[in-house]
Amino acid sequence: VLKVTAAEQRTFKDVKDDAKKIWLEKKEREALANLAQDYVKKLEDGAAFDEIAKEAGGEVKVTLPFKRNDSLPDLSSAAVNRAFTMAKDVAASAPATGGQSRVIFEVTDIVAPGKPTDDEKKQMEQLLLQGLYTDVIQQYVLALRNRLDVTTNQSHIDRTVGIADQSGG
Repeated sequence: VLKVTAAEQRTFKDVKDDAKKIWLEKKEREALANLAQDYVKKLEDGAAFDEIAKEAGGEVKVTLPFKRNDSLPDLSSAAVNRAFTMAKDVAASAPATGGQSRVIFEVTDIVAPGKPTDDEKKQMEQLLLQGLYTDVIQQYVLALRNRLDVTTNQSHIDRTVGIADQSGG
């Protein structure tokens, strides 16, 4: 560390444009999610996917069967994860790849997985071990934080590791 700069509150004038942009983006995402939910409701009430796609200005696409960890061009990882929590013939929506729109989808078939290959077994074992390791470390750190009465500024941590915008927003 070469220098420590004390935190300071930015003025409203300095953050007004950024705050307005963030607020508008949030409102757009909320409106889009609500619209997508309305389309899902119409599907639940018996509307056809073709009708909904036409009304929304989109198109119906059918994927080939995929696995939980597959990466698909037209479905975000959130949509893929959501699909694996759903029952057959149920519609839902999720953010599309890129997050600027939403995708409405339906699980039309559920195929039981076959016997895993040796590589798949090894990959699953590694994922389970990594998850277990992460859980144990998190429990240990949480216990230490509670025991030592430590608090953290999560927004600073997020900015440091690149999760949040570096400009402070």
